Amino acid sequence: MIFELAEDFADALAAMPADHPKRRMLELLQEAVRRDIHFVARHPTAFFQCMWNTCWWYDCPDAAAHYVEPEGGWTTDNAPWLRPDAEKLYPLLEQWRETRERLDCQRPWLRSHRPPSVHLGTAQKAVFRGHGGFVNSVAFGPDGRRIVTGSQDNTLRLWDVGSGAELAVFRGHVGELSSVSFSPDGRRIASGSTDKTVRVWDADSGVELAVFPGHEDNVTSVAYSPDGQRILSASGSEWDNTDDCTLRVWDARNGTELAVLRGHERSVYSVAYSPDGQRIASGSWDNTVRVWDAASGAELAVLRGHRMFVHSVSYSPDGQQIASGSWDYTVRVWDAASGAELAVLRGHTLPVFSVSYSPDSRRIVSGSYDETVRVWDPESGTELAVLRGHDLMVASVSYSPDGLWIASGSFDKTLRLWDAQSRANPAILRGHQRSITCVAYSPNGRRVVSGSGMPLDDEDHTVRVWDAVSGVELGVLRGHQCQLTCVAYSPDGRRIVSGSHDNTIRVWDVASP
Repeated sequence: MIFELAEDFADALAAMPADHPKRRMLELLQEAVRRDIHFVARHPTAFFQCMWNTCWWYDCPDAAAHYVEPEGGWTTDNAPWLRPDAEKLYPLLEQWRETRERLDCQRPWLRSHRPPSVHLGTAQKAVFRGHGGFVNSVAFGPDGRRIVTGSQDNTLRLWDVGSGAELAVFRGHVGELSSVSFSPDGRRIASGSTDKTVRVWDADSGVELAVFPGHEDNVTSVAYSPDGQRILSASGSEWDNTDDCTLRVWDARNGTELAVLRGHERSVYSVAYSPDGQRIASGSWDNTVRVWDAASGAELAVLRGHRMFVHSVSYSPDGQQIASGSWDYTVRVWDAASGAELAVLRGHTLPVFSVSYSPDSRRIVSGSYDETVRVWDPESGTELAVLRGHDLMVASVSYSPDGLWIASGSFDKTLRLWDAQSRANPAILRGHQRSITCVAYSPNGRRVVSGSGMPLDDEDHTVRVWDAVSGVELGVLRGHQCQLTCVAYSPDGRRIVSGSHDNTIRVWDVASP
């Protein structure tokens, strides 16, 4: 019933004019319903209690004593209790309480004596609760209406973004989930686990359609081919004590093992499909990059040159090159067709952690433990710029979708936005209190989102949204209680989903952070 109520709210809002005087109140009530929706689904009699504790404290006069007054003082924009009474929620809750006590005065309920940690009216629009362990992987469906999550609790869960309903729990794995992926048409989901299997599920019903046994160690990643006809899986061990150093290609429809890609001598660390889906590149602890025919599994080339394990591989957007980053402090560029080494990008003085191509394939940006971001010409191998400023390792680098900006996130708690042409005077985005663990651009490139936190501290754990040009902090999304593991935009750019070690997935409306 509670999920139907959330859908009714959504339908009512869709039909209500944008300038209707009661629209804001209805939006807040919908948000309150969705906040505790999974708890109420299990305990329906707690509905009034949850609504009271969320809505009454939003704009009642008592709320002011529990917040620190901001610089410039309280206004009707930042203090709901200063709004006209006709726009307030708490009188409505008082009416509900009086009616409830008149009709059923014997039934007790628990009333909170302080506001919730995240009040109504923020960007947080839903909290998906249900996993019993860390959320390791999150993926939006192609249409942006559903989310699949994989957890340490050995389950996948499918969620409706609109209502917050848990649509399905996919049970079958007997080890924690390492990777989840929607098929391009959104009808199926593939998952990889430490139980050494790949499994395929019906994305509507949650029915397990196939189990792909074959790997002899943890499945570290799964990915659909661009046409959705095949699934690629890689295997290995975090500490490289494995006997399985393979990639495997599976028929996504019937589970037939089409090819076992043998050749790596140690754990496979990273894999990438070529843009046309015809080839696969893989990086390994054996210091090599290998290129494979995606249809037959034939090993086409062994790219030797790195002196330590390959941390990342990526195809250029035009499919002509492969870039690999290694703990030997170098980035190497390879001809994707012949496997010839085109350039060795030397300059970093510590391991390379992240590598990204510009959208036009003409530049590479890399981030390293040496605290620098470096820009390279992949054809000549020339180091075009060293972007200095970070005080600790650079964990993530990325070009904006239009190629005009570079974002870098660091353990020094800052996100920096660099002009990709001048590469000078970056915008320094300060606000996080702990290391930045994940960064993503919005699909239109106008915003950047970052996630923060460390496993054993009790600070930050926020998602922050920034203007990608000015660097202005547009919003701080609070709610997670532990380190952020992943952040992603929905395909339409209207929502952000975040996963955390607090075992929750949260959906945020980025139109109103």
